[in-house]
Amino acid sequence: MTQTREQEFTLLSDEPVTSGEADLLEGGPVARELAALMLASRGSTPFTLAVDAGRGMGKSTLMHLVDTELEEAGVCTVWYDAWTAGREDYLEGLMKTTLVKLDPKVLRRTMAKLSGSRALVRAVRTGLVMAAAPLGVGRMVDEIWQSLSVDARTRNEMRDAVEELVAQWMAQGPGAPSRFLVVFIDDLDRCSDAAVRAVSEAVKIYLGVPGIAFVVGCDRSAHSIATLLRNYSPETAEFMEKIFQTSYRIPGPGDDQVAAYIRGCAQQAGVDRLLDDRLTSLLADRTGRNPRRIKRLLNGFVLEHRLNPLWKAFAPEVLFRTVLLQYSYGDFYRLLVEDEESGGGAVSEFQGYHHVRQVLRRVAGSDPTDDSWAQVTRFFSEHKVAAPLRPDPDDWGRSLEELEQQLPREFADLVADRQFVSLVSELMRLPQANELVARLRRQPLVVCPVRQDLLDPHEEMTDSLTGLDQAYEGLRVMWVDDHPRHRQRVVDELRARGATVTEERDTMTAQRRLREANPGSSTAFNLVISDFTRGGDPDAGFRTIEGWKKEEIHTGRVIFFSHRVTPSREARGTELGAQVTSGEDQLLRWAFRAAREIRAESL
Repeated sequence: MTQTREQEFTLLSDEPVTSGEADLLEGGPVARELAALMLASRGSTPFTLAVDAGRGMGKSTLMHLVDTELEEAGVCTVWYDAWTAGREDYLEGLMKTTLVKLDPKVLRRTMAKLSGSRALVRAVRTGLVMAAAPLGVGRMVDEIWQSLSVDARTRNEMRDAVEELVAQWMAQGPGAPSRFLVVFIDDLDRCSDAAVRAVSEAVKIYLGVPGIAFVVGCDRSAHSIATLLRNYSPETAEFMEKIFQTSYRIPGPGDDQVAAYIRGCAQQAGVDRLLDDRLTSLLADRTGRNPRRIKRLLNGFVLEHRLNPLWKAFAPEVLFRTVLLQYSYGDFYRLLVEDEESGGGAVSEFQGYHHVRQVLRRVAGSDPTDDSWAQVTRFFSEHKVAAPLRPDPDDWGRSLEELEQQLPREFADLVADRQFVSLVSELMRLPQANELVARLRRQPLVVCPVRQDLLDPHEEMTDSLTGLDQAYEGLRVMWVDDHPRHRQRVVDELRARGATVTEERDTMTAQRRLREANPGSSTAFNLVISDFTRGGDPDAGFRTIEGWKKEEIHTGRVIFFSHRVTPSREARGTELGAQVTSGEDQLLRWAFRAAREIRAESL
């Protein structure tokens, strides 16, 4: 039985490639050269090689391919993913992962030879236990490791022990004395400063001995030298400087290479017949040629095309451009499909703003046509801003700044993004563009879910919480918004993690509930979240909060949440002592901090 096209669709894995056959970016030749260079440099150990690239640009894949080449050459390799090991002690984890590769017989002989040093015996026993028994010794290993003090003297003794272990291991193996251990450390740039310090300490102080080399995957742009070396010990600073002096920067794929990669991924996903050369080029441009983003967009395309009946009425090109808009410009996409104030007119409003800028920023001395100037003055009038004087170009800059105060804050950045401008223009030139927007507002694409890691990993999390399950415990929220569908994702997240949330659609009902809650008592609401516009009045939210503060109905924390945030609204919110955001993640961060402060105040 012949499969239908839909049955052939598959999702793409984001796991790193480990074999040359599956390497669509053809990193095999580079991996072979790097492996050969490391083999030729084994006499220079210890040394480090940083594989440097942005996230999603193929660091892990290249490292796995180098690993494969080295293993085929008989080199002993160790893989340590610093990101996935984030819940354990990094120093302990990297040390044990490395020592377990050594020969148990060598460990036993070295332990006996070094029995005169108590610290050394403890260090060697840790490696011995790990190497000698694969199961049932985890608790014992933890206890032994915890008993090891890590002071300056112990560091030196332990390094001596490891050096002795590795030296005997190299001498005992086949082809001695050329035995070689390569440790791969991936995703170090995604870890906290504390994790970077711990891994650095293990590599530099304990494992930096002849016979061991390190390949470290990192993104230099994620951690500047100044950031990495902040508050570090001299040893760690020295190690990090050494890494970034010996690095290989993965170049971005060229035109032919990225096109071949996209075609290969599309073929694996079963959507290659839906992509022509023009869409392939579009996908490359809009993803910044990032392999991970390419896979993510193709997966989104597959899911929508396969599962959403909305797209049966539209050509694949329409879906493709819409998915690109959603994934690449999420804030604007939400404004397009969820903002009630614009009524789905976010695209036309942006295009009007773009036209105004083009007219007002013409070369000095040119005179706009009557039709162009009429469009400019109409756009200013719609936003309740006085239009500039036509004969006075010096007045145009001031007028444009006043206009931008009333526009969504994203517009000023997006208008300078040529990729975004062309994407929106191309999308709206397609047949059925207006029908598409109308349908998306009734049945929008599934927006990426609220992040479960509520806070940036570098933000301090060490408070009285037992975890994030009750991150919002103690938070009593009054949420006032006459369009409840806009808040449902965040409300569900707050409630799931311990907050009490009361939702109201009109001001008077919310005000009555606030009064009934007895301000100042334990049942009082300690956070109000409000929209701006209510019943067609764009300033209703501001006036409500201002009135509640004057009458002391609610004098506490306030967050304004709306998909349409303008600089003018941000300034007015600040005057009221409120926070203003259009982002769900930002709202959750502020709510977390508020809950933490409330718990601290109650102690």
